[in-house]
Amino acid sequence: YLADYGVSRKVLIITGVFVWSASSASAYFVVGLKTFLLTRAGVGIGDASFVTITPALLSDYYPPERRNVVIGIFSAAGPVGAAIGFILGGQFGSIFGWRVAFLATGLPGFLLGCLVYWIKDPGRGVWDAEPDKSSGFFRAIFKNKIYMT
Repeated sequence: YLADYGVSRKVLIITGVFVWSASSASAYFVVGLKTFLLTRAGVGIGDASFVTITPALLSDYYPPERRNVVIGIFSAAGPVGAAIGFILGGQFGSIFGWRVAFLATGLPGFLLGCLVYWIKDPGRGVWDAEPDKSSGFFRAIFKNKIYMT
């Protein structure tokens, strides 16, 4: 919603990464189930904010014929990272304790959030052609056999 109404996509992505990182790292300090659940909710809020905005930003960096690959790589990074996190986090947690594993997971995100600051926003729709306004949106949708099946 905020990205559609003038708030910088870069700022929203950075904020989401920072919220995710801070929430993940703060699990180190939890004192019970309620505070642990609160940190996990923060991870979800941070994740939801940057995972929904980043594909739109990536789409503006690449022409339409390359977007599928780029968005596919971005979309695959989450599950691949989770799988690696289970493996390494389990090993790390068994050596140093589960709290340190959460701290070690969250801290690198702050660096990544800072790196996003240096990315330039190319502007919205720089690779998009002007829509054909003569046929109308709904007419085009209803004529699309793949969409209608």
